[in-house]
This record gives sequence, structure tokens and C-alpha cells, in this order.
Amino acid sequence: MPSARGFVLGLLSLALLSSGALAGQNDDFYEGNNIFILYGGNGAIIQPRATLEESRKRQQPVVLFFYANDSRDAKQMSPIISQLQVVYEKQVNFIAINADALANLPEQREARKYYQGKVPHTFIFDGTGKLTYEGLGVRPNTEVKAALKAVVRK
Repeated sequence: MPSARGFVLGLLSLALLSSGALAGQNDDFYEGNNIFILYGGNGAIIQPRATLEESRKRQQPVVLFFYANDSRDAKQMSPIISQLQVVYEKQVNFIAINADALANLPEQREARKYYQGKVPHTFIFDGTGKLTYEGLGVRPNTEVKAALKAVVRK
């Protein structure tokens, strides 16, 4: 006959296994935190410096990235976006928007026009506000980096 302690440990193990505690970068579970902190190693990207509209007024290129914290593909793109942000942060405004919170971000009304209900979705705009790149899903680092280099002033 199993002991009460064994029974409780079994229940706790089952609860742990059924929760998101075992979630990872290759699944669609939500870990309870932002993917840029968990997988991108870059919490700085969570709060954009400017909106899309403000960036256009400043004639600053923009990377607009829509994601969801429970999307495997967005989790896999977060390190790519984070690495590019570290390299280009002085020249480019990175706007990462959690699609699940988009309705609660009135300041991002201009960016909202580009949301198509799919994540991850990456857009790159040049300094005039012209859309120069659109990538849906997981895109190779080299592809996104080349598109970004094309809009950065030398």
C-alpha cells in the first residue's frame, strides 16, 4: 500500500509535468515570461524606444516584429531579432509587439495596421517609412540581416 508521502509526491510530479514548467524553445507552451528574456537573452527589446510613427518622423529605420509568447516559431526567432538589435540598436528602432497584447497598446496604432494574425511576422522599414522586407515564420538570420543592412545608413 503506497504511503501518503509517496502519493503526494506523485501528485506533485504529475502537476509539474502537466504545467508549462517543461516548456521550451521548441514547443508552443507559455513559460510565464517574455520570450526575449527567456530565449533572446535581451529584455531591453521588450520596451521599444519609439513607435513606428515616431520612427518615421525621425527618419529612422525600423524592425517591427510581431510575436506570441506561446509560439514555437516566435521563440526560435527571438534570438535572431535580439542579436540584430544588439548590433544595430543605435541606428534602427526595434519594435517587438506581443500580438496577444496588441489591443492594449493604443500607442502602437500605426504598427497595428501591419498585424495579419500570424506570428512571428517581421517587417523592416527604411528611414522614409517604406516597407522593404516582410518575413513570415522563422526566417534565416542571414536573410533578415541582409534586409536590415540594406536600410541602415552608412
